[in-house]
Amino acid sequence: MNLSEEEIAHLAQLCRIDFSEEELKLVGKDLRNAVAYCEEILAVDTTGIEPCTRVLENAHNHLREDEEGPTLPVQEFLANAPSKVGSLIKVPPVLKPA
Repeated sequence: MNLSEEEIAHLAQLCRIDFSEEELKLVGKDLRNAVAYCEEILAVDTTGIEPCTRVLENAHNHLREDEEGPTLPVQEFLANAPSKVGSLIKVPPVLKPA
């Protein structure tokens, strides 16, 4: 699969990424290389090979049960906050207003 400049520009537009012409050519080259590598991997004959669900077959997750423990008093907890409003921690906005 060979991606055209137009397809790469369209992908950038869909991702809402503004590239200069030079950046678009560099990103296009990298994207084409990544797609070529994926095609190379897909060409490998894996007939008779079982899927690998984990790297180490004998590895186990050692999870512990959640345990309720002591917590900080609200005022002591808020003392560590850089900014607060009442009993809440104030954080900078994540989304821009529409």
